[in-house]
Amino acid sequence: MSALYPVLLSLTLIIITRRTVLSLLAGFILGVVLIHLESLSAIPRYIWDTLWGALSNPWHYSALIFTALLGGFVALLQLGGGLSRLFAKVETSSQLQQRTIGLGLVCFFDGLASGVLIARLVRPIADRIGVSREKVAYLADTTSSAVACLAPVSTWIAMQLGLIAQMLEEQERTATPYTLFLQSIPTNFYCLLSLLLAVVLIRRDFGPMARTEPVPSEETEKAEGSLLPPLLSVIILLGCIPTLYYCFSASPLLPFSLSKLSDAMGSNAGPLVFMLTGAISLVTAFLLTPSAPVRERLSVSAHGIWNMIKPLGVVLTAWLLGTTLNDLQLNHTLASLIGEGAPVSCLPALVFLLGCVLSFTTGTSWGTMSLLFPVAFGLMGELPNEAFLALTPLMIGAIFSGSVFGDHCSPYSDTTLLSATAAGCSSY
Repeated sequence: MSALYPVLLSLTLIIITRRTVLSLLAGFILGVVLIHLESLSAIPRYIWDTLWGALSNPWHYSALIFTALLGGFVALLQLGGGLSRLFAKVETSSQLQQRTIGLGLVCFFDGLASGVLIARLVRPIADRIGVSREKVAYLADTTSSAVACLAPVSTWIAMQLGLIAQMLEEQERTATPYTLFLQSIPTNFYCLLSLLLAVVLIRRDFGPMARTEPVPSEETEKAEGSLLPPLLSVIILLGCIPTLYYCFSASPLLPFSLSKLSDAMGSNAGPLVFMLTGAISLVTAFLLTPSAPVRERLSVSAHGIWNMIKPLGVVLTAWLLGTTLNDLQLNHTLASLIGEGAPVSCLPALVFLLGCVLSFTTGTSWGTMSLLFPVAFGLMGELPNEAFLALTPLMIGAIFSGSVFGDHCSPYSDTTLLSATAAGCSSY
């Protein structure tokens, strides 16, 4: 049970101090001490190895670079002002929230990009309309991971199909990973219901959300610009991800097919794709904002990038804590709550609950998926092939549902942190 102590400490400090970085670091340090109780002299080396491991991971440093560049990209879009025309006729809270959810459904290729982009773009309009920034962060975060997890083509599909394929190989079962994924979409109840709840809550808030107050508008909205340049910039941002995946991984490139695109997005080209997408999008937004002087555009984009440094520091500390919790074998601690004697009919529900706890305590949806697949399907290993394949889509849906729960609710989650920061309602 010692694996739970760093989690409890971090959660307690976050609630008391509202300082995420310090709280996560405190949990990380406690975890390090618990790992090296018998050899305290090894602590400095462990801290360095963990830090270097987090920064040298291609998916990690590409996510940091991509998010920073996205901050500059959004700042340039706001400088041009044309994108505000999408909200020019929005005068009520309901209209604003409907369009925010609509943007979240359109930006289905990547959860992190969707959360940051939508929250930052909607924030000044929300201040004008009188919608709290907390509600903007909720809508941006809710639509980000849930939509990316459900989308048949997204940056998530690589991880999802890879885990399904690995599971089938380990269980020596014959099935098509993509078919199983498609079959799991109707059983991904949490993601589907979270999107439905966002729509239901357009006209009604409750609990702490009902007590939030809108922030008086401080930013000057420019709506005199043309809608075409910023819209083209967003289309290029969204289109670059699948296009670059396809160009780097599909062979041969022609003729094009959706199956080849799906296979390409399951490749390991992701880190390069994201860094290039961020750079291309930033340059595109820079060139398509000719109304402002070059010096102003440079200053605005640099300021937008700088504004992402602090939230990225929070994400880094969350990764450090997650690594330590993994070394403390938190997944085994939580998996022991299920046990091997659970009825087969209850397994999907139990796996979903386990995923909720695990994703909330670690703050990582992808990490939770990776930990849950061997645990969940290991409990199904003795089933006949027909029963196994019949239950598999429901189990996959349960795993994905529980994993996304943490992306919405955990104070450690990168999408939670960055959506809140982009909406202007996060502390460090």
